[in-house]
Amino acid sequence: MKRTIATIGLLGVCAMTLLVTGCSKKTVSVGTAAQPPLVDLETRRFELSGIAMEYAPSIDRVTFFGPAPDGPNLLHVRDLDIPPAEDGSYRFYGGGYSWYAPQKQWVGEDGSTIQEWPPDPAMDRGPAETIAHSATTITVRNPVQWSGLQQKKTLGVSGPARAEVTYTLTNRGNVSRQAGTWINTGVFKRSLIAVRVPEGAEIYGWNDTAADTLRSIMSEPMPGDDGEPTDWRFIDLKKATWQGGIKVWIDAPGIEPEIAVYDDGYWFRRRVTTPNDGSARAAGEGAVAIYIDPGAGLVEAELYGPVRTLTPGESVTTIESWAIRRAPHARAWLIP
Repeated sequence: MKRTIATIGLLGVCAMTLLVTGCSKKTVSVGTAAQPPLVDLETRRFELSGIAMEYAPSIDRVTFFGPAPDGPNLLHVRDLDIPPAEDGSYRFYGGGYSWYAPQKQWVGEDGSTIQEWPPDPAMDRGPAETIAHSATTITVRNPVQWSGLQQKKTLGVSGPARAEVTYTLTNRGNVSRQAGTWINTGVFKRSLIAVRVPEGAEIYGWNDTAADTLRSIMSEPMPGDDGEPTDWRFIDLKKATWQGGIKVWIDAPGIEPEIAVYDDGYWFRRRVTTPNDGSARAAGEGAVAIYIDPGAGLVEAELYGPVRTLTPGESVTTIESWAIRRAPHARAWLIP
């Protein structure tokens, strides 16, 4: 993600713009204590076999995912009582939310120019229309975006400690678009992130220094329960002390893209259920990504589906499996 962050003082707004390499100069909207809680945060909650998910259609967000009935929220959310900015500028709510890739082909409000930041509100926060729901799932549809793309998602709990998100992008426009699904989840700054880096994987950033910066807080291959090294490497976010934001991709062809986060005694793992075919990398992105801005307290775990050229009327669908596991210690062999 490319963004500019504005920070808040406790007694008023103290705007400090943090520019990131490659960003356009845009402001992220922030809330203040003087603003009333105007967002309709009516959510749908699903519980099944010890797991819970909550989804807010009004801002198109998964706002809770964790153990039921009253376990910790494994998604970092914030400012949920603050309404979306009226001028369309970006507000970070966190949670679980969906965009499309590649970002360098996001379309501006006029439907033709490229706008890498901020995201189209219809893509980022809907509002989403509920078109079906059950005791354990909800299906929603977002407004058509400036690009002509439209999101449809079915999400909910699916079994013991598991959930599933089915995300479809459809081209409702009259020109072809290169697009693939892209889901982000907010991560607490106190957490560990685990990524798979098998032989042949690439680690690369949005500029010359980003990958080296991430490697400075990345472990060597972590051992499995037999003591032998695994593909998993841990990223200790508490060691992230640099200024500004970085984005880094980890792309491993042929395996299912996945990322895991350890927080509050639980592992939370997300996995795309189809192997990485290299199309996200070819489009200038990657199958797995991490965005970290320590000063803003903003961290994202990102997974991409296959990127396709969609002619008018065509769709591309990606399924993500979400799982949690109680773990007294952050060990690779306890990742669900």
